[in-house]
Amino acid sequence: MRSITVDHLPAVAPGASLPEPMRMAVEVAGAVPASVIPLEVAATLSTDGELTFALSKTHAIRFGDGSQAADKFLAVSTMLSGAVDMTNYCVLDVRTPSSPKVVRPPYCP
Repeated sequence: MRSITVDHLPAVAPGASLPEPMRMAVEVAGAVPASVIPLEVAATLSTDGELTFALSKTHAIRFGDGSQAADKFLAVSTMLSGAVDMTNYCVLDVRTPSSPKVVRPPYCP
């Protein structure tokens, strides 16, 4: 991963623990599986604590919070493995890993 962008960066004193959403983002970023690492460009942590991974300018993974991270990464790997038609997708939403969603135009953000 090249970077994690935080929408609202709180002040953190040197040596202090990161606030929970930021700590979660760092932990999840460190757990990205090898099959996804070559695709990933950057991550964004929103003010409501949700992660989005940018795969390109037009493709993203809406990850959500850090809960069920292993299941979410399994859903990402499965969906991007060719098992599902990902033609023209803009967002892969794995916030509910048991029911991932593919977003295509005209519903792209």
